[in-house]
Amino acid sequence: MPSTSDPIVQHVRHDFETLLTYVTGAETRTETAYTVELTLLRQVLALGATLLRLCFVTRATARPAAPVRADATPFTYHDCRPVTYYSIFGKVRFARHYFTAPGHPGCCPLDASLSLPERWYSDLLREWAAFGTTDASYRESQTGLERILGRHLSLQAIETGMLEDAGDVIAFYAEPPAPDAPVPLGTILVCRRMAKASPRRRSWRTSRASAWAQGRSAARSRKRL
Repeated sequence: MPSTSDPIVQHVRHDFETLLTYVTGAETRTETAYTVELTLLRQVLALGATLLRLCFVTRATARPAAPVRADATPFTYHDCRPVTYYSIFGKVRFARHYFTAPGHPGCCPLDASLSLPERWYSDLLREWAAFGTTDASYRESQTGLERILGRHLSLQAIETGMLEDAGDVIAFYAEPPAPDAPVPLGTILVCRRMAKASPRRRSWRTSRASAWAQGRSAARSRKRL
């Protein structure tokens, strides 16, 4: 069975109290805003990893119903399999229920329920890495993620993610887009303002119209010739 969430909850409360002590304690009274901000970012990311693991462990507590193959062959419960998920908060490890069937490699229904990627790299992490490689190199994107999040992704992992995303983009554009739902038109209120043009304005319009007429006449004359 997956580990209980009670120790994780206690860990979260301890980490949060540690943050409060740091912010209000004597340590921050002599530190610069840069140091405090960076320290909080690192600790909040660590707290986020614990909270994300708590979410996964909670979801994995109840054993799901055994899935059934397309040929109606039922899967059999086997055990709990651990997995490491690479998120923006860091590596999160948890266990989920595993089912097997003859001639099938096995599956974990929670993976599909959470829409977990096959390579276990967070979709959000891959999205940020892809955003960085749009206008920069793989190495620059790698450096940016490591400097901001403190997460090191290999160049091969970033490149593989980009290749996989490129395949999804090609498949997306290969399908015709769904028609947009018609937008109901509201009432349009038209207000007219009658204003008498000043002599200078009329003179400008007249001179411009005259110049346009002269140019058009000249063009017609050249066309006749």
